[in-house]
Amino acid sequence: MLAEPPASPPDSTYRIQFSRRFTFRDALAIVPYLAALGIGSLYASPLLSAQPGSAHGYDVIDPTRLNPDVGTPQEFETLVDALHVHGMGLLLDIVPNHMAAVPENRWWWDVLANGPSSPFARYFDIDWTADPGAAGPRVILPILATGYRLALTRGDFRVVLTERGFVVRYAGRALPLEVASWGVLVEWLRAGPTGTDLRAWLDELSAPLAELPGYAETQPARLAERSRLAGQLAGVVERISAEASTRARIDARLAELDRERLDVLLNVQPYRLRFWRNGIAALNYRRFSDDSTLVGVRVEDPDVLAATHALIFALVDRALVDGLRVDHIDGLWDPERYLRRIAARCPGCYRVVEKILSTGEALPEAWPVAGTTGYDFIGVLTGVLVDAGGLGALAAAYAEWTGSPSSFEDVAVACRKRVIGDLFPAEFRQLRDALVAAAGADPDEAPSLADALLELTAHLGVYRTYVTERGMSVADRAAIDDAAARSGHARADLRAAIDAVRRVLLRDAVGAGSDLVRRWQQFTGPVMAKGVEDTAFYADNRFLALNDVGIDPSARAGGVPLFHQRNLRTQARWPAAISATGTHDAKHSEDIRARLAVLSEIPERWAQQIARWREAAAALKPRVRGAAVPGPNMELHIYQTLLGAWPLADDGLDAFRERIARYVVKAAREIKLRTSWLSPDEHYERALVRFTASLLDPAAGAGFLARFLPFQREIAYAGMLNALSQVLLKTASPGVPDFYQGTEGWTLDLVDPDNRRPVDFAQRRAMLDALLPQVAQPDPRAVEVLLAAWPDGRIKCYVTMIGLRLRRQHREVFAAGAYLPLAVTGPHAAHLCAFARRSGQTWIVAAVPRMVMRLTGPQRLPIGASVWADTALTLPGDAPRRWHDALTGMPVDARAGIPAGELFACFPGALVVGRAP
Repeated sequence: MLAEPPASPPDSTYRIQFSRRFTFRDALAIVPYLAALGIGSLYASPLLSAQPGSAHGYDVIDPTRLNPDVGTPQEFETLVDALHVHGMGLLLDIVPNHMAAVPENRWWWDVLANGPSSPFARYFDIDWTADPGAAGPRVILPILATGYRLALTRGDFRVVLTERGFVVRYAGRALPLEVASWGVLVEWLRAGPTGTDLRAWLDELSAPLAELPGYAETQPARLAERSRLAGQLAGVVERISAEASTRARIDARLAELDRERLDVLLNVQPYRLRFWRNGIAALNYRRFSDDSTLVGVRVEDPDVLAATHALIFALVDRALVDGLRVDHIDGLWDPERYLRRIAARCPGCYRVVEKILSTGEALPEAWPVAGTTGYDFIGVLTGVLVDAGGLGALAAAYAEWTGSPSSFEDVAVACRKRVIGDLFPAEFRQLRDALVAAAGADPDEAPSLADALLELTAHLGVYRTYVTERGMSVADRAAIDDAAARSGHARADLRAAIDAVRRVLLRDAVGAGSDLVRRWQQFTGPVMAKGVEDTAFYADNRFLALNDVGIDPSARAGGVPLFHQRNLRTQARWPAAISATGTHDAKHSEDIRARLAVLSEIPERWAQQIARWREAAAALKPRVRGAAVPGPNMELHIYQTLLGAWPLADDGLDAFRERIARYVVKAAREIKLRTSWLSPDEHYERALVRFTASLLDPAAGAGFLARFLPFQREIAYAGMLNALSQVLLKTASPGVPDFYQGTEGWTLDLVDPDNRRPVDFAQRRAMLDALLPQVAQPDPRAVEVLLAAWPDGRIKCYVTMIGLRLRRQHREVFAAGAYLPLAVTGPHAAHLCAFARRSGQTWIVAAVPRMVMRLTGPQRLPIGASVWADTALTLPGDAPRRWHDALTGMPVDARAGIPAGELFACFPGALVVGRAP
């Protein structure tokens, strides 16, 4: 190593999405750029070997090696060397909850080939008792495009010989054939014409096959014998497959295999092939969310944890990784125990968890981590930008437009119920059966208990509880009690059954019945994620600025008080938690949210604009089955998306048209009403795309664009000011500020895969290089020039650099300094958010304007005394009297406070630094 890694926690992080399109070499090229920007650690997406071509890395196939798509181990070490030379570290995203259930995963392949006798069977969360079959336990594989019988009749299955033995091929996928069942194939081959050489091979295969125990065998001695004979067979197969002509003759003969023998063969495998659409109702392995290609991993088993984390631990031991970001912590059987094991193994490593906190929920105090990955910060920061006074008017207008008076929470509950039935039928059935057994219920009580379990689960206000054999916390009990109360209020006819479910969950939380509760806890997280994030956020379109991960649209915007509360709590308990504004999970980029937040300030104007747009677009709507497309709800979703994501330059419109076409189809499928991923309606989807394309067509949509573009420009300008406020507040707040790739400039990205598009780092580097002289010596006139040219993105990069460099210059202030909310007085006090950070004699004040459209009107800067009048910050008595603004270089004098007009004399935001005498 050329240099030592920096001490953790980092000053800041920069998230990179690695793939074959952005490799270790690409990252190496931008290390000097990130260092110049002021970044403390590169924050990498998962880097272990994933499915070939993976765009995200969460589909791990081999946790024992780095992803060859991304680069070689040597290239990885070269990258880390460069990071250390520049004083930076590496925060690695890891995926303990699941792996890819695909043939490329050699552990999964072995399980499919050997069933519960596989040494890897314990690695995966499989209920082997759910489908025992005639030959033994089996895994349900819902991979067929049709029913099994139809696929068999059509000849969709083909058996071939490979270097891995006999396999069955289906639709480009290979599946192993259990080695004891090869006898069916050998018998078939021997019955046909064979040459002397082929018969010799078959004879060599026949002997061990006659003695080979089946995959359901559990006796240690028999398993050892099976392993020995299987190894002998593997050697024979390897020699056969090395002779191309012999293998070709075998494959030609296998192609004539009749359906009856093929059916017998497939029905004695350790897996059962099912039609994908209804196969999910019979699944017997835990998935990641609703994705059947991702299988849950049992890291609660110490041996499994050791096997899946061996490379991760080695990277930490060698100081190649100095921070771990634990993905999907809520999917684990016992998150706290897992985290304690990681902490014991990697005691000096910076550790954060991906945990979405609901309103009022706190991260469990006992978890040995630095905090979360910052989704909660997104929520409170967005609340600063939103005008809570306008939310009621937005909701009323939405109800009038759509005819739906339902609250967001009502929509979310309905969506959770829908996904339980549509996406998680097998998991719910298993929980229902376990509940009925635990309750000792009569058969006639089972339906009401099932309905009660559905209601209570759908009304749970948190992603999950954390009950273990160690007990139940006060927060966990309160969450279950609250879910029971709310579901009982919604379904008075089920109150008795709901209370019975509640009693079972509380009674059986510890002890013999805890398996039910623990399984339920692993179930509620996916229900919340799919029901809210991936359904309700698209289905309820009253105000898309709040429909994002980490935000609770059903709660009133907390504004400045809640923001201060969060920062005080973070500084006291989780000072090294991450503070994010954009992530790979986000539904909208931070700059889109900043734009859309403006609508809360002007709900009446927004309602007028919608009426004008709908009138202009009425003639552009196609009809599907007699109905105009889109309906009012989806139409509002499209208008807000266009408003938020509209490009800053006209030359980006062609690409935008393609992106928005893909997006509207995804959004409609996520709503799961007119179309869905399970049952796509191509006629409806094409109509949506045609409508959206017409809006963007200067000829067809001229009337719409004439009414849309002037308003969009106003929103974009006010959104720009909001976005700059976001950057300032994030960089100065307690916690570790995180920057998703490219967000140092303007990013108007939609949900993935749109937000994984390549970043133009050459353009970003050129922008940074041009800014370096101004950053080194801030000047108000230069800042005014940047602000006037705001669409080019330099102003956002400038504010980012100033904030990050200030953090490095005053590490003690931002890492451990006090957090002091500052009072604001005067006529426009509601339009200003400010706080001070203090360590020793050094003080730093961050202040930003908010709700600017309501303060100044369209396209006006909130600067100068003429805007702010007598509005001023109130400072503590021991605060400095003389300050300088790190953004503009201007001096600022203060007595009891700082006038807002002076604070924002030439720039809509301030980072002022002072030193007390």
